[in-house]
Formats: sequence, C-alpha cells, structure tokens
Amino acid sequence: MAVSFTDFLVFLEIFLFTLHGKVSSQAVQAENVTVTEGGQAEINCKLQSYDGSIVVIQNPHRQTLFFNGTRALKDERFQMVQFTPRLVKIVLSNVRVEDEGGYFCQLYTDATLHQVATLTVLVPPAEPEVEVKEQVVEAGVMELTCIAPRSKPPATLRWYRDRREIPGVTSQQDNDKTVSVSNTIRLAVSRRDDRALVTCEATHPALRGQRKITQHALNVHFSSQAVQAENVTVTEGGQAEINCKLQSYDGSIVVIQNPHRQTLFFNGTRALKDERFQMVQFTPRLVKIVLSNVRVEDEGGYFCQLYTDATLHQVATLTVLVPPAEPEVEVKEQVVEAGVMELTCIAPRSKPPATLRWYRDRREIPGVTSQQDNDKTVSVSNTIRLAVSRRDDRALVTCEATHPALRGQRKITQHALNVHYAPTVKIQHPPGVMREGDSLSLDCIISANPLPSTVLWSRLNDSLPERTETQGTLLTIPRLSALDNGTYVCEGHNQYGRAADEYTLVVYDIPPVIESKDPGASVEAQRYVPYSIIGGVLAMLVFGVICVLIVTIWCSVRQKGSYLTHEASGLDEHGEVQEAFLNGSETREGKKEYLL
Repeated sequence: MAVSFTDFLVFLEIFLFTLHGKVSSQAVQAENVTVTEGGQAEINCKLQSYDGSIVVIQNPHRQTLFFNGTRALKDERFQMVQFTPRLVKIVLSNVRVEDEGGYFCQLYTDATLHQVATLTVLVPPAEPEVEVKEQVVEAGVMELTCIAPRSKPPATLRWYRDRREIPGVTSQQDNDKTVSVSNTIRLAVSRRDDRALVTCEATHPALRGQRKITQHALNVHFSSQAVQAENVTVTEGGQAEINCKLQSYDGSIVVIQNPHRQTLFFNGTRALKDERFQMVQFTPRLVKIVLSNVRVEDEGGYFCQLYTDATLHQVATLTVLVPPAEPEVEVKEQVVEAGVMELTCIAPRSKPPATLRWYRDRREIPGVTSQQDNDKTVSVSNTIRLAVSRRDDRALVTCEATHPALRGQRKITQHALNVHYAPTVKIQHPPGVMREGDSLSLDCIISANPLPSTVLWSRLNDSLPERTETQGTLLTIPRLSALDNGTYVCEGHNQYGRAADEYTLVVYDIPPVIESKDPGASVEAQRYVPYSIIGGVLAMLVFGVICVLIVTIWCSVRQKGSYLTHEASGLDEHGEVQEAFLNGSETREGKKEYLL
C-alpha cells in the first residue's frame, strides 16, 4: 500500500511526540467536542510552560487554519477568539457533517508536539415521513413505512397505535456520512380501522430526550356490501363445508377460489373440473360449497370474493387433520438376558404430529421423541431402552398414540418382549409310591427362549427300558417292574446353554391281598397296608419309651427309700437325735445334721 508524504510527516510527528513525552512533561492538550449540525463548536488547545514557540492549528485534512494566530485557510466560519500563553481557542460556526474529524494542535518546540481534538457532528432526524405501499380494501393488509431520510448516528423509529407499540421491520441505508432509516409494519384492517390514527416516533441523541412525531390516519376502502368467511377444520378423507356469508348483496359477481387462486365457481357456475367440489347453496345471504374426500393437498385459504365497486374478499382457512394409524413397533436387535433392549414406536404419518407414549403395567416409560417432516405430514417416533432379564420374556409393553383428530380416543399397539436366555429344566413326576404294574408318566418342563428343538431322555448308567415311549417332553413307561429302577435324566439345550434334571425311580413289590367276603376289602387292605406298617412301628416306639420311663422312676424311688431306712436306724442308737427327729424341735444353734 502506497504511503503519501503527508502521512509520513504525520507519522514522524507522532513518533517524535511520543519520544519527547518520555523525557519531558506534555506541553499541549486538546479537548474532544460534540456538536449538532448547524451549531457552533469551540476547539481549545491548552498550553503548558509556553515559551513563545510557534502554534499551528490544522483541520482533519491537515490544512493549516491558523499559524500563531494568523489565519491561513480562507474559511470565515473559523474564528480565532483567544490566543494566550495558556489557551488557544477557535470557534467554528454553522458546523457541517464534512467538518467532522480530528483537529491538530501543534506546538513547535525542540521536538514538535501535538494533540488532536476530535470533532463529532450529530445530525438529528427531521419529522418522519409515512409512506403507504398501496390502497387497501377492508379485510386486506396495509403496509406502512416510516422514514427518517437523514440522521447521524441512525435515528430510532417506532410505530404506536393507542399508545401500544406495533412491532416493525427496521432497515438502514448509508448516505455518505449520514444514514437513512425506515421501519415497516403490516396491519390487517377492516372497515372499523378506517381513519384510525397510527404514530411514528423518532428518537435521537441530538434531540436530548425530545421526539419527532408524525401521525397518519388509515384509509381503508369499503362498501355497504360485505362478505364473511368461516374457517374449517376437517379430518383427512372427510367432508368440508366452505361458507361465504353475504351482506347487502346486490347481485354482484361472487367468485370462489382455491388456495392456488384457481377459480372453483364463478357466480355458481363450475370453473375447475374437480367433482369433489359441489355448489350446494347460492342465495343472497349464503354461498356454500362442499368438498368431499378431503386430502392434505386441499389445505389452505379459500377466497370468497365479491366484485363490487371495490373487490371485497375474505379467506376461509381449511385445516386438514391427519390422524395416525396404529403405531408400529421396531426392535433394534435381538437381546439376551441381562442385556438392554431398544424399542422404537413409530407413527409414520400424522398432522399435526401425534403424541406417542410407552407404558408397562399402566406406568409410563420415559422415551426420546423425534420427528421427521414428510412434505405436509410428520413421522413421529419414540424410543425407549429397557434392561431385561428372563422374567421379562413375553412381558407386554404398550405404545399409545393420541391426536386431536382421534377426539379423545387412542391408537394402541401391544408388543410382547422377546428375551433370549439359556434353558432351565424341571421333571414333573406323579406323587406317591410306584409299584409293579403301574404306569409312569414324566413330563420334562423346559423354560428357555428359544425352546430346544429336541428333548433328550436317558437313564444313568443304563439304557431306557424297551417299553419306554417318548413324545415331545413326555416319557411314559407302562407296566413298571423292578428292572425299571434307576435315575432318569431329561436334558435340553439351545445356543445359550444346556440344562438337565433327574428323577430316581424305585418300584416296590405288590403287597399280598387279604381275602374278605367283601369284594372291595382286598383293595382297601392293599391301599392301607403302608399306613398300618407305619402305625405298628410308631406303637412299638411309644411302648419302648414308656418302659424306659417306668424303669427310671422305679430305680429313683428305690434309692431314696434306702437312704431313709439307714437314717431311721441311726436315730434308734441316739435318743437325743431320735427325739429331735420325732419332735421336729430346733435348738438355739439351729438345725443339726447327723451323719451315720
């Protein structure tokens, strides 16, 4: 980048000033000035320890204004009003934006010293201007723009109606050293808004708290005739009625248009060849059309237009609801016990988006919801993660979808959890004692997912009896004998593990049958033989216990009687002791014991 000679001198002066400031005190000071355009600015250069050196004042273009009090630049707006050893003051009248910048106070001592007084020029806005984009008829939208064509810094514009601010869109455009500011609003208007007042206010630092205000009266065209339209909400596939209500109808043309501004009916005559639209009523008060088999693409604003002196129109907004179908449940991958199962519930198409919730045992399971736009509908999904065990296999979880079009109803999908786990085996056997001639039936109950493809029956250290019949999990041995004794094993396995259970079979002999006149006596005797044997054993045990108790008591009584006999014989030999024994008296020394 090229450097001019003037820029080089400025740089050199600043460098020398900096160098000098390190070895001596500053000898010149300048003050910044802010002034409004057209006003008067005072530029002061304060001197310290002035020794009569040359003082030069320069403008932002480095043109010399005054050389030691002598005018150099022929601009009568600059006046030297004071030149003393302490202060050099010049006055600039009728300040312009072009005057803004740094004014140099230079003192030529051994090293040139200078200070810059920055002049800032404020340009306040004039009263704002209001522009209307185009004439608006009732039920239309009016666009108003408030403009402050020239200000510095940019003015702030605000719209108000009835002391309430109206949000608008602000834009700026640079004009050399000033800025043009605009604020645009859009108002939906009716005949009641005609002649209503809106206000544009401009604020700016140069106005010192004051405001520049412009009021504007709205101009809304309307006629005695009017048209009204009603919004409609319908479920996809249903039927929608679009009503255009007329007031003071004088026979003017009535046109109904779809959201694409295609004419459906012109004064009752069909224009668009779509048989789903039918004109069912055309009277001076009401124009009604019916749309059957509504689609999402039919949604939008339907225009009821009345061609009077000024075209009047109202928009009937058709909203189409798309209820969700029954939710779909997707499982990310097959899960083994102690793992984490990820389930996603999906409502692939709805409008507005359906709400999906997961439940288990009537308790909601928190999930993560996501949405994806599909043109005019939305696909919604809700994903949950569950830590599962084998007890969760075949447990039911429910995904519920709710939607405004369902009117309080819910679309529900139940899903049975599929948790894989290793097998456990339990043999179910008949109760009681097995005897010769009985039939044995064992059931191998296996809990596993997936179930084993085959169930393996075996007998430890031996083969299965030839009479054995196996069918699925059942093992049957008819006509048992002692040769069938042994431990029977049921085994099952899948890809996650192997398990087995055992059953020990003991076959007892058939007890003898007691003959009796009663034909059923032998059967009863056979049935109750085990219980009689057990009763006999218990009776013998009780008898033995009683005998032991009798012997123990007899021995104890015999030993005590012997002791009393010896004690009585000793008393016969000692009369004093005998008397004491018989009378039971006590001496002062207390009871004495005599040992024989």
